[in-house]
Amino acid sequence: MTTPHLQRRCGWRVLPLLALMGCSIWRPYDSPGKLQPDQGLPLQLRAVRSDSSRLELTDPVVRADSLHGRVHERMVGLPLSDVARLEQSRISGWRTAALVGVPIAGLGLAYLVVCGSGECEPDYLQPGVLIQ
Repeated sequence: MTTPHLQRRCGWRVLPLLALMGCSIWRPYDSPGKLQPDQGLPLQLRAVRSDSSRLELTDPVVRADSLHGRVHERMVGLPLSDVARLEQSRISGWRTAALVGVPIAGLGLAYLVVCGSGECEPDYLQPGVLIQ
């Protein structure tokens, strides 16, 4: 059996998780021609090839004239000459705010509709209280 206090504590732990999941977007990164071997790269890059196909690389690294990284736990490499552009994953503040803010606003509106006229009694959420 859960108490309202426990429900509130758990609820506050879910909100940061939603914010961390947030909505990410892809933004342009350095030109493939500017990459140097052993250059520090972001954790995740998306390589857009000349034929418009895309490949998301995790833990990318440049070795000689190739870009290497993990795709679904498998190490792959592609020549930098085949890469038209690179994009970096970033969290979108507006989309993340909407993801978190819209449900909170909806819950607030529902509370106002249900309890705004004073129909919610203090013991409304207590377990074991029968509503007649």
